[in-house]
Amino acid sequence: MTSSAFILAMLLGQEPDPAPAPTPAGDEPAAVVKPAAEAPAVRRGPPDELNRMLNKLKEVPLDQRPALIDEIHKKYGIGSPVQMVPGADIDIGKYRDLPETDQARVIARDFLNDLLAGNSTAASQRCGVPFMMEEHRFEHAEDLRSEWARHLRSKRTDLLSVYELEVLTPAEMEKKYGRPPQRLSSWNWRSQGVLMVVANVSGRATVMMMKPYGAMWQVVGFHD
Repeated sequence: MTSSAFILAMLLGQEPDPAPAPTPAGDEPAAVVKPAAEAPAVRRGPPDELNRMLNKLKEVPLDQRPALIDEIHKKYGIGSPVQMVPGADIDIGKYRDLPETDQARVIARDFLNDLLAGNSTAASQRCGVPFMMEEHRFEHAEDLRSEWARHLRSKRTDLLSVYELEVLTPAEMEKKYGRPPQRLSSWNWRSQGVLMVVANVSGRATVMMMKPYGAMWQVVGFHD
């Protein structure tokens, strides 16, 4: 069965036929990852102020970008459960130059890789609240982290791999796959700025809802 057939079957609530895992696809946007660094203290600030600083990244000469990136990290911080800027493993300058769909794809892939690594804390830091896990709603980041830890405890996620990630607007999602199943009726997936990501995880479709927050894309809905 093709990847699209897997996705469609899952969205319609059907069980797909078994199929071998595909060859990993090289669809990750180019070179946005850099070595991890220690996270500075977090400061919450208005998203419009952050966006003004981030927009400068496209205007200043390349040799001035590192200093501006350092200023952004020092002022706003990273590592918060409600991040406004990407984590230290992502080069903000290169990330900011990507189209929004590719920015969302980068965060979605990192989120899934955190889950497959069994890292509930890192995965939770890429989420926003309120968060929908299937039909369940989580209002607090710590409750969500605890649920991810419980959910991952008995899973052999190390045997899984992330392959294709398809990023769609809600309109594109509905046009291609039809209306979501009833169990996802509580998802506010048509709200402004939302993008939907359909991922092939070892031949099984996983659907994520994502929203922007500052310069960050956050996962706010998950269904597998």
